Amino acid sequence: MKLMINKRNLDDIVEYLDNVHPYSGYISALCPFHSDENPSLLVNDDGFSCRACGAHGSLDYLYHKLTGFDTVSHIKIPTKPNRTTGLWKRWLTRFGDVQTVCRVAHNYVLKNPSAYFKKRKIDSMIQSCLLGYLEGFYLFPVLDKEHKIIGCTARASPTIQTKEVRYSVSPDCTALYVPDWKQVLTSDYLIVVFGIFDALGLSICGFSVVTGITGASFNSELLDEFRKTIYVLPDLKEERQALELVSQLDWRGTPLYLDWPDNTKDCADIREQYNDKVLMEFIRKSINASKVA
Repeated sequence: MKLMINKRNLDDIVEYLDNVHPYSGYISALCPFHSDENPSLLVNDDGFSCRACGAHGSLDYLYHKLTGFDTVSHIKIPTKPNRTTGLWKRWLTRFGDVQTVCRVAHNYVLKNPSAYFKKRKIDSMIQSCLLGYLEGFYLFPVLDKEHKIIGCTARASPTIQTKEVRYSVSPDCTALYVPDWKQVLTSDYLIVVFGIFDALGLSICGFSVVTGITGASFNSELLDEFRKTIYVLPDLKEERQALELVSQLDWRGTPLYLDWPDNTKDCADIREQYNDKVLMEFIRKSINASKVA
């Protein structure tokens, strides 16, 4: 008698993946087979493949990988718990919607001031950006022009963060993260960075800035509404991603390159190790240099 194996489908897989983005006929997500910072895993009903590390196979294989079971012996493999697994499913079941999750997390921070936000020098943005904390994760709500919550990204606190456990985005959220829409809409230019802490820091410094919600993976279509100069400012060693984005922006796109001080790799590092004035000088120097070139 043959053992019947039920074929997995996307519905069996999606709740175990992080930073899921649905498309027509497939989804993309962070790859569990390597330290993935950008959603490079592509999954459809026929299987999966990773554009970065080359991993590929059936949905059965992927399911067992994500749930920690050996595909041969079906014995549970001891692994460090991945606390982002099913994170939003649990929160949405408990609180009902993303807006309520964000309000609960924000109210917690208002009553319990966050030393982490202060250390990262973004505590001045807690109220305006509705920053929050919930069950080991710092929450960064995604707001629209009317200041309504349309999504959220949850970042693992340093105490539980690993290469595999970093952040998780609420379902079906593909918008920009914009710290201050007024700055963005009234300025004659826009700066794109590849991180929320960088965006918050530049906004505090008075710059018009946006970022994506999944690191350096950036959909240029999200910038279509902005018909003005767009400076793309990458972290150290992310210059290739910046040039790829600039090439998709036509006349609007200009790359910015900073002369990074020692032991810094992004704008948040400069603010934390130096101060806002130093970062502002670096940014303005780079903008002026791009105009001359």
